[in-house]
Amino acid sequence: MIRAAVIGSPILHSLSPILAHQLFQISGIEGHYSRICGSDFDDVINLVNYLELDYINITSPFKSEAMKLGYIMQSTAFETKLVNTILFNSSQPIALNSDTFAISEILKQLPQKNIKKALIIGGGDTALISYLVLKKFSEEIIGLSIRDSNNPYYQSFKFDELMNFNSQFDLIINTHPKKAFNYPATFFKDSIVIDAIYHKPWLKAFQAKLYIEGLEWLKLQGMKSFEYAIDIDTSDFELNSDFSINEKSNIYLTGFMKSGKTTIGKELAIRLIYDFIDLDEYIEMITGMTISNIFNTLGESGFREIESTVLKEISMRTKTIISLGGGTILDPTNVETIKSSGYNIWIFNYLREIMERTDNMKRPLLSQNVAELYESRIDAYFQSSDMIFHNNQLEKTLDLLENEIRNTF
Repeated sequence: MIRAAVIGSPILHSLSPILAHQLFQISGIEGHYSRICGSDFDDVINLVNYLELDYINITSPFKSEAMKLGYIMQSTAFETKLVNTILFNSSQPIALNSDTFAISEILKQLPQKNIKKALIIGGGDTALISYLVLKKFSEEIIGLSIRDSNNPYYQSFKFDELMNFNSQFDLIINTHPKKAFNYPATFFKDSIVIDAIYHKPWLKAFQAKLYIEGLEWLKLQGMKSFEYAIDIDTSDFELNSDFSINEKSNIYLTGFMKSGKTTIGKELAIRLIYDFIDLDEYIEMITGMTISNIFNTLGESGFREIESTVLKEISMRTKTIISLGGGTILDPTNVETIKSSGYNIWIFNYLREIMERTDNMKRPLLSQNVAELYESRIDAYFQSSDMIFHNNQLEKTLDLLENEIRNTF
């Protein structure tokens, strides 16, 4: 089975998993593609290596940091000094950049070939990639600076300065996720607009000569990454047109015992004004029995049956954070229930971290060796995950997860 993920922050809104799973299905390959959220690149890469992923895609803010890994660089990554894909399924990891392919293909297909003046909105990694490709197509390139920055590649102007330009732009490439300025209604109307943003695309509301949505960029770079990773030609693949984000607002927290699911869930619910349910505590409340008593009386199979029934009931709610039991996702039916009503976030901890927290605990399944139980569930946690986060510092975890959820909905 192919194991892959996209890394970055924010990342929960990413449609890369939807694209990858379509590609897996079309090519007849078994695989799972998740998201890994984090603010520390080294910590995220350590997790990627631990999970033994076959390949990863990389988005903001890690595209430039990936250069420091010292992997073999394909020409696209070497020339841009930015990496958006790393392949691990060969003798040595290979870093590359499929964004250059995406923007090149879009530019080649434009009805207007003579681009005299182009504008790039934004100043991050995607803006730089756009410039490096666009300079082969356009006579003049300028930038619209969102923040004060020293751009060593092309001249950037502040918004007020840009309004003094008399000439119209043949092409505008937007790489900024938010509408930072009060653009005149006619600012884009005579320009071809390429949008790199597909999540909440603010530019779509403006009239343009031709508008190319961010999903086109996503599909092109994602399919090229898939080709490199799987060594398969995707040129004849017909993708499903439905790339909508999961609008179900429930958040499920899964993970091994003592991973912090309940602590995180309670605090997140307060911050986001969501309801909170601890699945085990809810089961105890409606049965009048402790989890240990249910196991002793009905066995694990009896408990799992109750768990599935209760989970289906809870899944009908909205804007609820649910802390799952450590073994809830072992039942494929439960995973279907979760996926149909929200996002499943794996709160990850390394075994050594779990062991430090499980001394003198009384849990129904702790008669089984903790390490053995932990290792036996890793694959199930990964394959059921929509996003993975390493909980190694509570406040940082809460801040990042809060931002992920607010950014997505």
